[in-house]
Amino acid sequence: MTNKEAYKLITALMDTPAPAGTKLEHARNQTLKNASSFVEAYNDKLEDLNIDYCSTDDKGNIIRDPRGQYIFTKDNQRALSKELKKFMDSE
Repeated sequence: MTNKEAYKLITALMDTPAPAGTKLEHARNQTLKNASSFVEAYNDKLEDLNIDYCSTDDKGNIIRDPRGQYIFTKDNQRALSKELKKFMDSE
């Protein structure tokens, strides 16, 4: 299963309503609990890629916008997009 497929599955599970106290709720919650390590690793990888490709000042400090979001040059944004696609298509 690729990271993209796993992400879609987890997103679908989180969006699926399950009545309280049902077997469906229990199965959904258990699956999401088991997927928590994937979600954590996925978020860590995204953060690492953002840091690798974001803009920095002449001292190497990360530049952020007023909302705290990373700022990217056009070339770095393209490179980040390629890396994200590679990561999402990997197992």
